[in-house]
Amino acid sequence: SVWSVPWLLFFRAVQGISYGGKLSIGDVYLCEAAGPTITAMSRVVAVIPWHMGFLALSLIVLPLEKALSLPQMQRWGWRIPFITSSLLSCVSLTYFAIHAKESPAFQKHLFNEVDELESKAQEDPDVVGQDATQNASVVPQNSVSTAAFVQRTWKQGVLLIGGMTMEFAYQALAYNFLKNWMSQYCGLSPLYAGVLNLGAQVLTMPGCIFGLYLADTIGLQMVGAMASGYGIILSLPLYLAPYSSPSNAFIVVGIESLGLGVMLSLTMCLKIWCCDLFPVEVRGRGTGLYTTIAFLNAGVAPAICTGYWLAPALYLLAASGVSFVSFLLCILSHRNYAAEKGEDQFWVKVSYARDKLD
Repeated sequence: SVWSVPWLLFFRAVQGISYGGKLSIGDVYLCEAAGPTITAMSRVVAVIPWHMGFLALSLIVLPLEKALSLPQMQRWGWRIPFITSSLLSCVSLTYFAIHAKESPAFQKHLFNEVDELESKAQEDPDVVGQDATQNASVVPQNSVSTAAFVQRTWKQGVLLIGGMTMEFAYQALAYNFLKNWMSQYCGLSPLYAGVLNLGAQVLTMPGCIFGLYLADTIGLQMVGAMASGYGIILSLPLYLAPYSSPSNAFIVVGIESLGLGVMLSLTMCLKIWCCDLFPVEVRGRGTGLYTTIAFLNAGVAPAICTGYWLAPALYLLAASGVSFVSFLLCILSHRNYAAEKGEDQFWVKVSYARDKLD
């Protein structure tokens, strides 16, 4: 109908606002609420339920695709997973709104802001005889201006955008896109392709625990470099294996389920790495803004890669290479920042949440 396009654009915009809010709040809250020794492991409470939800919805979709015809699936069947997840999300959001408290790191930041305002109020001769506490009772909501924020964080932002390019590319091209691609170009049935994709999700649940533990042990940046390096290795086989040997179950299952499962496990710490790049006073803004810019990569990837069977593999290869370079620069910046002196420093601090450990 004539309202289809405006309707779609409106709800995609709402979805974008929702995703941006999630990036600015959810992972930042987990990062700050956890101690520095378990910064990465704090994502378990988000990652495991996420994959369990994806698994549950996949178990809903697979029978629907089997039971319904294609016109029925396109007309109303696709709505069932969305309605189910919407109802469940209302429960979690209500619980979070009632029980969540500010993280200790943010509370400390607010306390320091109030303390600083009280000191200024006491030193200001215009407020002599007045209660300094009353003059400092309003906590500033945005103590860092937009211009100062960009000037202060643009280098970390460039590293974040480059580092997250690979993860968002895999999110765009290794889930439903890959499932549909295997059906279109490799002749695999939608059910078989869905089971392969589901296998990767199942393996990610135990695998991500090891990946997050590894990140807390050797560092977020090192695991990010490992993940992007592995992404370079996996990108071509991920599409070449089912295309060249669709009947070889050993190769197809090994690459599409086990290989992809390892990849997804290693990337589970990257959103916490994004939070680690920024100090607490701009952490939500920095994480949300720069991650949303990086997420634009995921939005255009399927459109760019549709029409040529090898395009997704080449796109993943390029995206993984960009991320690998970004993580190498991040590691160098982390090592050289402390040794570099002077006001015009080239290297920037890239570890705030874990600075006492790293």
